[in-house]
Amino acid sequence: MRVLLVVADSVRADRLPPHGGAPEAMTDLAAESAVFDTCIAAAPWTVPSLAGMLTGLEPHRLGLVKWEQPFPPEIPTLFRVFSEAGWPVASFPFDPGHLFVSCPEAGVVGASQDTGAMLAWFREHRRGSWFALVHWWWTHAPYVERKMPLRSWNMLVRGTLAQLPERRAAVVALYDAAVRSFAGRWLPRIVE
Repeated sequence: MRVLLVVADSVRADRLPPHGGAPEAMTDLAAESAVFDTCIAAAPWTVPSLAGMLTGLEPHRLGLVKWEQPFPPEIPTLFRVFSEAGWPVASFPFDPGHLFVSCPEAGVVGASQDTGAMLAWFREHRRGSWFALVHWWWTHAPYVERKMPLRSWNMLVRGTLAQLPERRAAVVALYDAAVRSFAGRWLPRIVE
């Protein structure tokens, strides 16, 4: 068995089938998947939210609020549970220098921005069981699908959000295009 946890940052339920969104590529996947009508993030931003997903605990119990904080060693993560069961473990965060940098059990292999490296790892582990987490980032503002350093990304996000009031329709169109690209082009390659 292989377990792949894909976290598409900032994707709203109303953009996905069967909750009103219509990226056709996801319709078949949704039809053969467990679909939850209600899913509530543990926190309003990435670090504590992912920590909650990976430990099953509320973020305030973990105290994780910064990228560089280590996961508490006494708290088991999904990474550790699968690793201790003898499964290969890999993670592909948006930036290996930030997310999971202080969580060695995450088995960071590369960046989610490097689809080629991810596909190579999946091909190499084609047989047998494994657990992998991919943190897809390009569905997050500024909705630019290209590899970039975190500092450049921060500047673009601030610029995008600063323009939101007067350019709302354009920003929403960029967001919708990013979700369609994730659902129609990227996700099918990874699932395949």
